[in-house]
Amino acid sequence: MLESRIYVGLLDKDTREQMYEIEDYKLRLRGICKTYKAPFSVTFMEGGYFHDDGSWVEENSLMVTLLNVPEIPSMPSPAASARNSTRNPSSS
Repeated sequence: MLESRIYVGLLDKDTREQMYEIEDYKLRLRGICKTYKAPFSVTFMEGGYFHDDGSWVEENSLMVTLLNVPEIPSMPSPAASARNSTRNPSSS
């Protein structure tokens, strides 16, 4: 079985704040995988790292495991998808 993993950090790169609830990100990822007919699993993770400026950052992340997907399609970021649906709720 072919497995591909994508790690999605949930903090905004500029504000270093999580913009949406974790369930919102998971909902978007489920929708993207369903659209691309990609079998998947999603795992919630907590971690930390040192930012380029030397400050310590703690971040929630999602690990998306794609199963038997030979090529990972170019996908919009969950944050971008969430922002777009917030602006235009009929686009979901």
